[in-house]
Amino acid sequence: MKKYIVRENYKKSIDRYIGKEIIKVLIGQRRVGKSYLLFQAMDSIKELFPNPNIIYINLEINEFEKLTSSDLLYEYVKSKSKAGELNFLMIDEIQMVPEFEKTLRSLLAEGGYDIYCTGSNAHILSGELGTYLGGRYIEIPVYALSYPEFLHFHKLENNITGGAIGVKFWKNIGMTERDRTGNFIMVSNSRFDPVISFIEQKGLPLTGHLGEPKNCWMPVDSMTVNNDKSYFEQHPEYHMYIHPEYPSYKDQLEARDSLLTKHPNLKFIGCHLGSEEWSVEELAKTLDRFPNMAVDLAARICHLQYQSAKNPDKVRDFLIKYQDRILYGTDIGYSGNGLDSSFYAGIQSTRIKDWNYFTGEMELTSRDVDSPFTGLHLPKKIVDKIFYLNAVKWYKL
Repeated sequence: MKKYIVRENYKKSIDRYIGKEIIKVLIGQRRVGKSYLLFQAMDSIKELFPNPNIIYINLEINEFEKLTSSDLLYEYVKSKSKAGELNFLMIDEIQMVPEFEKTLRSLLAEGGYDIYCTGSNAHILSGELGTYLGGRYIEIPVYALSYPEFLHFHKLENNITGGAIGVKFWKNIGMTERDRTGNFIMVSNSRFDPVISFIEQKGLPLTGHLGEPKNCWMPVDSMTVNNDKSYFEQHPEYHMYIHPEYPSYKDQLEARDSLLTKHPNLKFIGCHLGSEEWSVEELAKTLDRFPNMAVDLAARICHLQYQSAKNPDKVRDFLIKYQDRILYGTDIGYSGNGLDSSFYAGIQSTRIKDWNYFTGEMELTSRDVDSPFTGLHLPKKIVDKIFYLNAVKWYKL
């Protein structure tokens, strides 16, 4: 069996008819992937039926060049069939056998056959299939790769071969990009499904900066931490409080949850505490619901500190419980203009401040939080996971 990448939309269209005695005809121009969809159907059949009798005929290869008539095709199929069983018949490029419809109609009438075939000649493509087979078939048009599928098959594959360890969705999905009708494109949009399924199959993590902190939907003077106040004052294009026509905070989380529900095996890392930075209790519910989800701390540690000022034990207990699913990050960006000592010094300074919060037990202050808070005094093994080991595990470094 040749290797292929699953085309999810076609898989759903074909799988719904597996086991039903109706002819499934995949119609399309040459080189659009019809043969691989037959392989895909065979694998689906093997998942549903123990030891299925699959009869595969590819009329474009020498092995089957003698099947030059409907009668010869019929005799070959019968010779490979098993009485008393449902036989799965796969015929590639069926139009190469003159009067093929006689064989298909006869086999269907006899019973015991689940039939799939592909076709690409002018007669089949012209819509005359109904004349050949009457009401005994379902036609499934097959097209060349869509744009998401193109990325799926080519660009992502090449990037992975080149050493990519993950894929990231940024907040322009859900907050900036719109479709042709003017609607915002959310991460749950079905057009992304082939790409997400590919990432899921490859076992790569999808990192998602989806939405913004909940403060984004509040007036500036009601925001809980000072870095959000300064950021959204400087970036009003992302301050959703003044853009009520944009998707809501709830819309962003529901789109993410829809994505994760559709792709339960996807390894997902929610940037910035998964945009649920405001409540470790709510974030815990999400992590419980989606066991393959982790979150990073980038630019959101101040939100933990804000909650620590009110209830440090609650934050500490959260980090202990989800110690394998929390990744340290700073959100410090590199402009590409060369690295100097100030860049490294800035990272080191941020890291030390964060380290003191997670490891110490003294009272601390931060310019981002108005109230003092105490260090969490986490055990060393948990701090090691958060600052290093979890990144190694989730990104397979």
